[in-house]
Amino acid sequence: MATQYEAFISYRHEDYSRAVAIAVDKALKTYAKPFLSPPRKIFRDENILKPGDDISKEVQKALDHSGYLIYLASKEAADSPWVKNELLYWCKDLKRIDKLIIIHVSDEIKYIPDSSLLDWVGSDALLNDLDEHIQGTPLFVDMRKSEELADLDLENLRFKSHINRLLATFNDLTPEEMNGEEVLVYRKNKRLRNGAVTMMGILA
Repeated sequence: MATQYEAFISYRHEDYSRAVAIAVDKALKTYAKPFLSPPRKIFRDENILKPGDDISKEVQKALDHSGYLIYLASKEAADSPWVKNELLYWCKDLKRIDKLIIIHVSDEIKYIPDSSLLDWVGSDALLNDLDEHIQGTPLFVDMRKSEELADLDLENLRFKSHINRLLATFNDLTPEEMNGEEVLVYRKNKRLRNGAVTMMGILA
């Protein structure tokens, strides 16, 4: 099945989760992006869906054609029937558990004692229904509220490292390799911008 979106962001539309969703969406589209190339395609419902759309149908189609599902984990999200449907469709129907990424936004995510496995039943930010479908631990990123909203920007090194890790996963690279790619793209973009400025100065 052809991939239309590199990732689908599943989240509850409450203030902090929405702020994280917007920041992650923006960062994934711009981090290590070559100059003049189009941004990566990320599905975030508020950007894509239009009034009058059959929401369930459009969301399912987007999930079908997404490379990864990014779940912004919070109690509100776990209690949301919309988010529940998205996660169950991804894990149960599409069976794409290996392409699930959890971003911990708020509330509790616990581990089974003396284990690296997630405690799906005891964690209120996780959907209990997923317990039977997920045996291991999906890729996990911690962006809880201890991180200020102003820090949800690529200028913040902690946030930037999270985005680097996500894109490394998308591109089947190590975080170190992805960081090297970002440095190369930055240097190339800088040369191209400087060249464009110089050319415009000559033409003027």
